[in-house]
Amino acid sequence: KNIIYTASTFVIDTTIKSASGNCDSIIRIKHIVVNPVVVVTQRYNNTGCNQVIYKSTTYTSSTTIKDTVHSIQGCDSVYNIHNIIINKSTTSTTNLSVCPSALPYLWNGLTFNAASSQTYHTANSVGCDSAAKLILSVNPLPILIIKDTFHVWSGIPTILNITAQNDSLYKWISNANHFLNYDTILSPTCTATSDINYKLSVISQQGCKIIKNVFVRLYSEPNVVNAFSPNNDNRNDYWDLKALKAYGNFNYKIFDRYGVVVHQGNENSSPWDGKRSGQLLAVGTYYYIIEIHSYKKITGSITLLR
Repeated sequence: KNIIYTASTFVIDTTIKSASGNCDSIIRIKHIVVNPVVVVTQRYNNTGCNQVIYKSTTYTSSTTIKDTVHSIQGCDSVYNIHNIIINKSTTSTTNLSVCPSALPYLWNGLTFNAASSQTYHTANSVGCDSAAKLILSVNPLPILIIKDTFHVWSGIPTILNITAQNDSLYKWISNANHFLNYDTILSPTCTATSDINYKLSVISQQGCKIIKNVFVRLYSEPNVVNAFSPNNDNRNDYWDLKALKAYGNFNYKIFDRYGVVVHQGNENSSPWDGKRSGQLLAVGTYYYIIEIHSYKKITGSITLLR
């Protein structure tokens, strides 16, 4: 009857008169039952890495979901609040260059024996996958074209010729007088008066280092034969300069007593057989000049015997 009730109660309807028209007749009693709205709040955290599936729905970002259901009496009750919490996996990539001396390279329990890439998996601060990738490159060493031994003449300045690639810094190291004009260049000039060992340290532009042993040995004074007898007895039939080949390139000339050249050659020539243009020369004394490259001229006499 247009009255709002907010609580349960009994209502007596007395609006109907009796048959005589004078007395009221209580003919209806209304029991009005007002069911309350039951609000039961329960909070839940649905946490996942990268996504959460809730009631067949996939969520990829954090949100809040309210479940509204009917109470037993048919009234609505908001009773569940779901916090969808999406934690994210993390990834990272690191580029690193090392020298060959650093191999094998250890990183987070992984071993690199050469240039390659590997990924390390662990849990990040929120418990999701953390994929850390290392891309490892290996810098080249300097490339040296170098002799293990240099032969030099005592007191004669000689350039220690060396060729290098991917080089940057140099250092010549010795335990004695180094005999070098500079010890921080690739090809110094050496004026040695004794045999000496060096260690040549070369550092590349990327900081990789190699060390090479270099030995400088003094030539001994050449020993030139001063007599021979080309008589076909198989003994001393030739003036042979093969012992001078150890000194490198050389050439020579032989003169008679009048200064006329009777024979000439170099380190690749056959031994002299005492002839000039295929003809035997006379017994006697002849004179020679030997020019050893990067050294000096050697002069002397040779006796041709029969």
